[in-house]
Amino acid sequence: MLFQTSLYLALAICLAGLLWRCYLWLSITIGPPVPGGIGRRLLAVIQGIAAALTSRRLMAGGVAVVRDALLQLHLLKAHPLRWLMHFLIFWGFLLLLLFHAFDDSVTRWWFPDYASTVNPFFFLRNLLGALVLLGVLLALVRRCFLPALKRLTTRRDTLALALLAAILLTGFLLEATQIVSEPIFDEMVADYHGDEDPEEVAALKAIWARDYHVVFDPPATVTDALITAGAALNEESCTVCHSRPTAAFASLPLAMAITPVAPALNRMRADIWFWHLHYLLCFLGLALLPFTKYRHLVTTPLTLVLRAGDPQTEAPSPPALTPTRAQLNRRTRRALTLDGCTFCGACSRHCSVAPSAEIIANPLILPSEKLSALRRATRRHGNGKADAAFAEGSYICTECYRCTRLCPAGLDLQDLWRASKADLARHSCTDLHALAVKTPASTLFDALRAGAHAASANRPALDVPKVPTHAAAQGMALCDDPATFQACVQCAVCSSVCPVVAAACEPDQDPEIGPHLVTNLLRMGQPELAQASGMVWSCVTCYQCQENCPQHIRVADLLYELRNRAWDTLKQAAPPALPTDLEEVAS
Repeated sequence: MLFQTSLYLALAICLAGLLWRCYLWLSITIGPPVPGGIGRRLLAVIQGIAAALTSRRLMAGGVAVVRDALLQLHLLKAHPLRWLMHFLIFWGFLLLLLFHAFDDSVTRWWFPDYASTVNPFFFLRNLLGALVLLGVLLALVRRCFLPALKRLTTRRDTLALALLAAILLTGFLLEATQIVSEPIFDEMVADYHGDEDPEEVAALKAIWARDYHVVFDPPATVTDALITAGAALNEESCTVCHSRPTAAFASLPLAMAITPVAPALNRMRADIWFWHLHYLLCFLGLALLPFTKYRHLVTTPLTLVLRAGDPQTEAPSPPALTPTRAQLNRRTRRALTLDGCTFCGACSRHCSVAPSAEIIANPLILPSEKLSALRRATRRHGNGKADAAFAEGSYICTECYRCTRLCPAGLDLQDLWRASKADLARHSCTDLHALAVKTPASTLFDALRAGAHAASANRPALDVPKVPTHAAAQGMALCDDPATFQACVQCAVCSSVCPVVAAACEPDQDPEIGPHLVTNLLRMGQPELAQASGMVWSCVTCYQCQENCPQHIRVADLLYELRNRAWDTLKQAAPPALPTDLEEVAS
């Protein structure tokens, strides 16, 4: 009765949670709005899935699901240890679910003579459980000893891992108490032997005490005669359904460890208590599925199927026109991306602009934190509205595609960043990047300033004061407009065609040589560091960088403006003592 009630309750909670998630996926809009309510978006999702299953893209979609969702080969290339952790947890638990939890409907269908207490199922159950526990252990170790991952770990992450570990441990304890259980032996004898001769029961006790590790109270009598008779009876009646538990390499040591207290555990029927605890924890995990990171088991395959069923490029259309199925499904996929993130931290740890978060003290530069902030904003507003910190983090992103490529859940984060930037522009948040509060210049600024303005070891570095934000806004139209440089992807094409870089002795080791480095400093909101760069003073204004930029960024004009502002600042700082050669360079 308790089993059925708790199962139906867990299923009801899980179904209600999934329905709520579906409502969120169909109601949240990120990117330019298109006409169409929840009903039209739901119809588009159904049509997209049908298209993926019936079109010639079915093979490509199936390959994507197997490669990215099941095998996660992209994660294997990037981080083998992390792939191993995911692989152990996912496949170990999935196979346990199929061949153990659903044994009556799955395993018996494939193996008509299946019994949970015979080999190889005895061994496989222990093997799969041990693999999942190993994966959980790897996850805990990584989250405890990797600083970046430790910072991203939340209570819900810890509870999810703890619940998974508790399910596996109670399963092993349940099997251990069943191995030593005298009441289970008595029930088996009553079911299959009835009122047989007590001598035969004694013989069976002898063989089961020696070979099957059942603990009897009082201890069973073990003699050569009883062992011989018990072995014959056991071979005749028991071996069809029961193998010796030697293959249970995880449960048997636990059974041996609890042998001293086994009589007390048998009297209190510890096997029944562990059985109730085990399935209640499993049902708790089922009920919490839509509300924990494990919901990506639903969102990831659905996202991959929708991406296979619709074209990857979105044709622009005026908002007044009827939206296409691809446009509607793109909005739904973005909501799925928000909800499918497990906040594992892989994207943030490998983000190409992660050092920017340390320099300007804005964690919303990192993809994981930025996605979390965007999800909170959409929960409040139903769209991509955000504050200045989020706007700053969005404009600093180079859209290098690394976060999407390394995401273990297969999320298309690149499309989400483009859409959120479009939302920021639509809500007049472009100026928030320039108005965001900047941290004071760090010691890195001092090092760059000294290297940029010291022509020789005998020339002291000039004390260049920082220019207030309002003064910069009045004097620099390009450098203060995020739209000028936000499209930079740090491809370094500008540096590869720059004659100054080509003439440098060791450009790879000079942190100031390279136009793309100056552009990156502007994207990070550090104009003081940018104007102190040696590239500003070394630029010959040949416009090779600007003419060859694939993003059409006015790189040379930015360098020219930075030089002019730096020169004005230097004149205000020390007009009588300006070096002659520096004055000539600035002019």
